[in-house]
Amino acid sequence: MESKHPIKLNLQDVNGLQILHLVVILDLKKAFQCLMLNRQYLVIDSQDDNGWSPLHYAVFYGRKEMVYLLLQNGASKNKLNKNNKVPKDLSQDNQITKILDQ
Repeated sequence: MESKHPIKLNLQDVNGLQILHLVVILDLKKAFQCLMLNRQYLVIDSQDDNGWSPLHYAVFYGRKEMVYLLLQNGASKNKLNKNNKVPKDLSQDNQITKILDQ
């Protein structure tokens, strides 16, 4: 449900993590769907202090469905973190690697 008075969805904690990063890390699919209803207030490729986007975290933690959902909602496969790694470089799962290769 879209809010008439949206909260600031891009607020960061001391490590630069935003709510979308946390939703992905914790694998909260329902919360992800709610955030996507208000996606105009989000930056899908927002980066934390280490340059990790939500897609970097989804790949690193092996969250296949989150990887798919992020890509479906416009996340970039080519975003570099501060170590010059794209999300695919963090993959240890063949299925996730295949998703990223599409």
